[in-house]
Amino acid sequence: METQKRNEFLINDLLTKAGGIIEKHNAIACETGRSFNIFEVARIEDKEVIVCRILAELLNPKGRHGQGGAYLKLFLGECLDLGDAFTDAEINNMQVTTERRTNKGRPVDLVIEGNGRFIPIEVKIYAADQSAQCYDYCMYARTKDSEARIVYLTLFGDEPSADSKGELNDDDIIILSFGVHVIGWLESCLVLPETIRKTPIREMLIQFISAIRKITNNLEDKPKMELVALLSKSEQHMRNAKTIADTLEDCRIAVVAKFFAAFDKAFSKVLDRYPTDWDFDKWTNELSPDLTYMFERDALPGVSVVFMLNASKYDPLLVGLGMVKNGEKERFGDKKTVANLRAHYKIFEKKSSEHCITYEYIMFDGQRINMVDFNGNYDNYLKLFDPVKFDAIIDSTVAQAKAHLASVG
Repeated sequence: METQKRNEFLINDLLTKAGGIIEKHNAIACETGRSFNIFEVARIEDKEVIVCRILAELLNPKGRHGQGGAYLKLFLGECLDLGDAFTDAEINNMQVTTERRTNKGRPVDLVIEGNGRFIPIEVKIYAADQSAQCYDYCMYARTKDSEARIVYLTLFGDEPSADSKGELNDDDIIILSFGVHVIGWLESCLVLPETIRKTPIREMLIQFISAIRKITNNLEDKPKMELVALLSKSEQHMRNAKTIADTLEDCRIAVVAKFFAAFDKAFSKVLDRYPTDWDFDKWTNELSPDLTYMFERDALPGVSVVFMLNASKYDPLLVGLGMVKNGEKERFGDKKTVANLRAHYKIFEKKSSEHCITYEYIMFDGQRINMVDFNGNYDNYLKLFDPVKFDAIIDSTVAQAKAHLASVG
């Protein structure tokens, strides 16, 4: 018992010291103005379309930054290993565009082209892969450049799904991450003499780097170095740190299970279609927490529609309508069936996907709620550990679910 109490004391002491380091640097950021970040204030740091426009502007040799091809040259060299492939004059004549349409009408997020090269870049922050997306982009690129490869840029360097890759091999895809490659490239741009001398560009890059660090859970160097120094002081500190780290996933699973159970209890009271005889697994698994309620049996021959609350590795918490084949539990995806069901319900404005007739993300304090893979902002996940905020998020989620149900019911 004494040993257990001492271990608890040491772990609490370590947490207190680590918290003190973080609070100190937060205070410094407030005093120096570093806590003011226009990307975070406008909540655009995780909006794919806007981030792509910013990247395109920086990469564009004719961009308003006035640096010519300097930033593009660094990107080609550091991220794509094409540093010696082009002369400065060739780089200065390259074009960078956003939402370039393929011959099938699909928009490629970013394209770098010129001197016989065509480089398509697919950017993923929150959005899930679409069917054959990377394959189609790469095949389109090869109509322009026989050696083209698809560049797949995500927060943490994830690979595209098998459905998106189609028949592509690993050699056909260049995997990049915001957390490593984009931050590294932006920091290289930042230290260029011409960038340092131009205050607006310098400060924008600093804020952009800071915003990307936040959405990739990447601490800035100074607080990170102090935390490393604290944890490295002794064997016991490292043992305690490992004990804390080993429990984080268990904490996540527990709070997410608690959240879905609380939502189900509150939502079932107001859902008149909730069937007692429908044998769905409400808590699917910790990697894809899920609640599913019957919405309409046999909405189409052999297909029933379900109302769902779902979170996954690829999506924050969302609510919407999905499909199940009669007699089965697993939801399925089919574009034609989705289109037929949207026509059946006369739904025209709600978002949809191959697997969802409708969906929209649950919001709290203007931000989405990540519960599985902390892509982007994870503040709302941390709020779940505060009892008062937990209840507020449950109430807000129930209200948004009811509103979505009413809009399609």
